Amino acid sequence: MQDFKTININDLGQLGDVNVIDIREADELSVGAVAGSKHIPMMGLIMNKDQFLNKNETYYIYCAAGGRSYQTCSLLADAGYNVVNLDGGYSSYRG
Repeated sequence: MQDFKTININDLGQLGDVNVIDIREADELSVGAVAGSKHIPMMGLIMNKDQFLNKNETYYIYCAAGGRSYQTCSLLADAGYNVVNLDGGYSSYRG
């Protein structure tokens, strides 16, 4: 099992231009999204990771509250991807 970092979603603004992936379901997007994030639902990302991700890049992943992004990061890190879990999810985002 590979490790991955977890940072607070509100620390995104300090990172500059990074790859941010929103893994919420389509019906959850009505409340908004992190500017510049790419929407790929959790199961689509997990099942098609090679289609969406490059092992030479780092991806910052969020969901609504942090549980699904943590699980997704664990699976992706185990598969050799560089991922960072955005703790708190969109529900705590103040961007």
